[in-house]
Parts: sequence; C-alpha cells; structure tokens
Amino acid sequence: MLDKDASFSLGSTPPLPSGKRVFAGARLRQAVLWCELAPGSVISEPALMERYGLNRAGVRAALVGLEAEGLVEARPRAGWQIRPVTGAYIGETIAARRAIEPALPIGALRDDVIARVKELSQLIAVFVGRTESTAITTARAYDRELLDVLASGLGEMRRRWIGEAWDHSDRIVRFFESGGAARLGPVDRAPLAAACAARDTDSAIAALATATDRLEAFVKDALYADMAEIVRPAAKPTRARRRQEPARQDEGTRREPPQPRGRLR
Repeated sequence: MLDKDASFSLGSTPPLPSGKRVFAGARLRQAVLWCELAPGSVISEPALMERYGLNRAGVRAALVGLEAEGLVEARPRAGWQIRPVTGAYIGETIAARRAIEPALPIGALRDDVIARVKELSQLIAVFVGRTESTAITTARAYDRELLDVLASGLGEMRRRWIGEAWDHSDRIVRFFESGGAARLGPVDRAPLAAACAARDTDSAIAALATATDRLEAFVKDALYADMAEIVRPAAKPTRARRRQEPARQDEGTRREPPQPRGRLR
C-alpha cells in the first residue's frame, strides 16, 4: 500500500532545495544582474566556485536556473557565457516592458497598496534631480519597491515575468554606466501615484511608459557617445556553403591527369 507519510507520496509537500543551493542561485544571479560577471565573458564552474566560495552542486544548479532565465548560456568545453548586452537584447527587454506593464491591476489596487505607492513616490521625489551616486542608488531602491508593490496584485507567473523585465532593464543601465555613461537619474513617480490613487489605468500606464521611454533614450545616448568601433561578426557558413567550399577549392587546385606515354617499339 502507498504510505501517505512517505516523503514522496502523492499530495505531500515536495522537498525544498537546500539552503546552500538557494544561496548560490541568488548570489550568482546578483553577480550577473549587477555586471560583476562581465556581459559576454565565459567563465568555468571551478572559477565560480573559487570566486564565490560555493560548492559544485550549488553552482551547477544556479547556472541551470540562470540559463532558463536567459542570463547565461552553456558553452561546451569552455564553460558558461554570461549573456552579452546586444541591441537585440535591449530591444527585447524594452518590448517586454511595454507588453507586460499594461497588465498591472491599477483599477483593482487595494487602499493600502495605493498608500504605499504614494509614500514611496514622495521618498523618490526627494532625490529627483540629484546626481550623487548614493542619492541615485537610494532612489532606485525605492523605485523598485514601488514597482514590486504595484505588481503584487498579479498572479505568480506574470509577476515573475514583469520582475525579470525590470531586472534586465536595471542590468542594461548598469552595463552602460560601468562603461562611463552618465548615470540615469530617478524618474518622478508623482504622476504614477496620482493615477493609482484615482485608479486611472490609462494614466498609470502612460506614466510607466514615460520611464521606459527614458530608458530607451538613455541607451541611445550611451551608444551615440561610445567611441568603440562597431564590428559586424562574420557570417556563419551555411551547410550548403560548407559543402561547396571544399569542392571549389579542389577545382582551383585540380591538375589534369598525366597522359599515358607511348610505348617504345
């Protein structure tokens, strides 16, 4: 008979991952999002273990989770590549925000959520226009809390999707700032807070879109100011080209077979 008290019996709570694996996942995710691990770089599992003091099982589990999120990619016989910051990646992130943010349940916000959004918007307003690093960092922390409060009314899946879109946005900003771009200052959230208080979905979505527009403009300015040469990678040969190239090479080096010599009589 089925033992209902067994650890893996139907209906029982599945075993939770170990604390070390949870810590490893959170730590490596933070390292990628904060650009501690340089975008585009390739790093091995032993190097991650040594750098962050993690065990192999924790590192492997963390990397598998990050790969599912699109933050790293396995490179056979090389290690793991940290997702590079490309034009396609930036465009995908911005498009995701524009698609998902209108799903925020502005019209159904609870009174306590509206009150917290107003409070956070007032805290952010203190730092608007400030350029000091500590002021910008503090404002960003309040801003992310405000967004998370707004997303709290979503279902688990959509909340995770929109959270990841905001995480990728923050990563893009850190990438350009680490390369010398002027820091992106905090956005005034007073219009958003007012729209939430009125439960005006259209005005709230417009206010959110303003922040996304600022991100897009920031990226463009950073790219225009970048003096690095833009190099187009060489096109990968298609299967048909790979079959033709050796044949062409053979044609170029082919020699006529020697003619048989006449017999001596």
